[in-house]
Amino acid sequence: MTAELFFKWMQHFVSFVRPTPEKKAILILDRHVSHKNLEALQLAEEKSVILFSLPAHCTHRLQPLDVAFFGAQHKYYNRVMTEWMKINPGRPVTIYQIIQLFSTAYVKAATLTIALSGFRATGIAPFNRHIFLEHMFLPSLNTDVPCDENQLEASVPAPQSPI
Repeated sequence: MTAELFFKWMQHFVSFVRPTPEKKAILILDRHVSHKNLEALQLAEEKSVILFSLPAHCTHRLQPLDVAFFGAQHKYYNRVMTEWMKINPGRPVTIYQIIQLFSTAYVKAATLTIALSGFRATGIAPFNRHIFLEHMFLPSLNTDVPCDENQLEASVPAPQSPI
């Protein structure tokens, strides 16, 4: 993804979603550098698109697709694939079967119920700031340890002599 491509994608998004000041759209993004495009940000503001940028390394908890859809889609794909292999023992799966198998699983997972459960489980809608328990943040404490200057100097290798 590039900044220019993201801007074109944002234009496409706005043309199909057609948000208004009364009926805004929310777009959930990761923090990829391509999303920091001034034209795209201005377009989003002008066209009533709320950009919701997820903190780094949190999509496994905050991204509704990661939380609800992808897991369900993976489960359905495994079921469909297992059933196909039972019906077709010893036959290799080709790109032609994968398309059919994947689309079958996708249709089962792409439901309104699963989409809504992703937003609910992440605390986005309905908004719930207490959706995560304190212990869920413990792994991030490893990155919250301040570094003093002596540690930084010790971690940087000394320049090598050209001889």
